[in-house]
Amino acid sequence: MISITIPVMRPARTARSKNACETNLEQIQDAIRSWSMSEKKSPTDKVVIESVVKSLRGGMLPKCPAGGSYEVLQVKDQPTCTLASTLGHSIHK
Repeated sequence: MISITIPVMRPARTARSKNACETNLEQIQDAIRSWSMSEKKSPTDKVVIESVVKSLRGGMLPKCPAGGSYEVLQVKDQPTCTLASTLGHSIHK
């Protein structure tokens, strides 16, 4: 019975992880928008993640549930997960 259940559960776990990561990326993007407007940043300004996380829940950068890490370089850029290319962790446009 276990040999049947485990392969069935793996895709569901992967989908939940991907959805949670996408939600994290959207929250980071919203925080960047808020920070950039309040600090009067231009689209090409570098994102200071330490300042952005202050507006996130718990004052901390969320963690990718699959172990990836988040990065954003400029205000105009969408935040990315290091697992975007392998597991599809990215913001839908």
